Amino acid sequence: MAGATRRLGVAAGSGWTRVRSKKPLTRLFLLPNRVLLSALLATIAVAAGCGGERSVAKPSIDLTVTRADGTTVTLPRNVHAWCGPFDEDNAGVDAVRLMAGKRGAHERFWELAAVRADVERDPVTRLPNSFVFTEPRGASLFAFDNVPRGNELSSAEEESSGTIRVELDGCERGDEVRLTFDNVVLGSELHDLGSLSFDGKVVAAISEPPH
Repeated sequence: MAGATRRLGVAAGSGWTRVRSKKPLTRLFLLPNRVLLSALLATIAVAAGCGGERSVAKPSIDLTVTRADGTTVTLPRNVHAWCGPFDEDNAGVDAVRLMAGKRGAHERFWELAAVRADVERDPVTRLPNSFVFTEPRGASLFAFDNVPRGNELSSAEEESSGTIRVELDGCERGDEVRLTFDNVVLGSELHDLGSLSFDGKVVAAISEPPH
């Protein structure tokens, strides 16, 4: 086109956006609108991910409990977890606590208390784990079985063996605590009764202490 300067035109509705360079004598670049939109959405998604919400535990239980005679014990599957004192005698010792079932008249249950500072330093407790009652350490497991009669079992008994692993993400509501019972045998506090064996894993979410 003689005597005229050729200019780049963009038809309306073409789906293209003209981006001008601030530098003179630099040619124009064309970017599709959809590319700009995708980049903007990706930036927003990354920003949202960086400030995402804290993950919440997904409770599960995969635990097998058997008596010395080989019979399987059916224990409650409702596991309650919380942080608080180790027990009434050790109100100043921070602990993570878990209970399946509840203490009651001839109801089966198991309960674990673990000194928080101990399991954060080393999550594995080897059994038996006996200690002076005012100086708890590691993880302590207690269970009650109503067959053949009230059998009380504890990880402190000499016949106990195996390991308990306690992994705690934190003590805020919704934080995850994971238990692994590896060839755990609890000896009976009533020495004329048999043992209980625990094998498997439990995952629970920290919640409020029971009332």
